[in-house]
Amino acid sequence: MRQAGWFWVVCMVLAIFFPEGAVAQEQKPTAQFVPALNAMCGSGQELATGCEEVKARRIVDAAAYPWSAIGQINFSAYRVRRYCTGALIGERLVLTAAHCLYAGGTIGWVRPQALHFLAGYQRGGYSAHSTGTRVFLPEDRNGGNGPLRYDPGEDWAILELSEPIGRQVGYLGVFAPGKGELKAALAEGGRIAVAGYPRIRQHVLSVEENCGMAHYLKNNEVLAHECAVMSGDSGGPILLMEGGKVSVIAVHSGAGVTQDSFIRLATPAARMIEAVAKLRGEPGERKALLGRAPGERSKGEAK
Repeated sequence: MRQAGWFWVVCMVLAIFFPEGAVAQEQKPTAQFVPALNAMCGSGQELATGCEEVKARRIVDAAAYPWSAIGQINFSAYRVRRYCTGALIGERLVLTAAHCLYAGGTIGWVRPQALHFLAGYQRGGYSAHSTGTRVFLPEDRNGGNGPLRYDPGEDWAILELSEPIGRQVGYLGVFAPGKGELKAALAEGGRIAVAGYPRIRQHVLSVEENCGMAHYLKNNEVLAHECAVMSGDSGGPILLMEGGKVSVIAVHSGAGVTQDSFIRLATPAARMIEAVAKLRGEPGERKALLGRAPGERSKGEAK
């Protein structure tokens, strides 16, 4: 769902977060060079040889849990067709990036009823499908009115579905670790992972299961990670994998290139876990919400 224009928006944001590094630009691109695509892959190579990190991600069985809880959010209108990645975090709740639900132009924020979530999407098929009924955004988004104000610290949205397909395909837990908790989890063998539908392989779900490290920026408002991502992965879950336990700890927002590095940014789960708990009927101060495998029934979630 990301366009080339989004790359430059993200780069401007990165200039604010990382003022010491100006955005690098190719002055004379070759015929095969696509700046937005290659930059989002962390590559300055020709398209034929770029994006190798993303291509190296493992293609998984999208029908098998926990991957069955991840899918594509699709939107189409006259001469417009876009998609992002999203993850079920409740029977009817899909977590994604706020900017994924904004089409700009005369459309603006997309109506929930026009959004289609395909759980376990793989090569044209899927495990379950539902359209949306409501969208929940951060408080400063004014209920989806007005233009998008991109902020990787608040780039999350929850799409409520018309059907409880999470009962069929399962849904993921949500964990909001503090800086010390995340460091300890990684030291004890936990792994940071990403799952999504990158534009270069948009019809298969691919996963990098050991991205390396992750750390918080800007007073813990943003999570910087090292996962191989590109356009199409927006809204996808950044996962903490601890043995057989898989939890969403952030939502991938965007990436860009500075003079010195390729930076990937995500919105931490702490920014939305209170809203998720309330929608699941599990209010209160929580750092973790459990997931459910297919067929299991939630004890606390409102039907």
